[in-house]
Amino acid sequence: MSENKSATTLRELQELEFAALELNLYLDTHPEDEKAIKKLAGYNDEINKMVAEYEEKETMLYSQHIKSKEDLDKWINDPWPWEKK
Repeated sequence: MSENKSATTLRELQELEFAALELNLYLDTHPEDEKAIKKLAGYNDEINKMVAEYEEKETMLYSQHIKSKEDLDKWINDPWPWEKK
C-alpha cells in the first residue's frame, strides 16, 4: 500500500470509528431506532473489513488482534502507522 493510500485508509477508518462510536452513544438513549441499529452494523462491517485489509498489507492496528508470538513481535517491532515513511 502506498504511503498516500495508507494515510487515506487510516483517515477513513478513523472517520468510520468516530461515526460508529457516536451511533453507539445515540443508541444508549434510543435503543428502538432500527435505522440507527442497521447503520451501526454497516459501519462495523466496513470497519472490520478495512482493519483486516490494512493489517494484511501494512501492520497491526490493535493489540487485541495478537494471536501468536509472531503477531506480538510484529506489534512490538513494526513502526506505528503514523511512523511509516
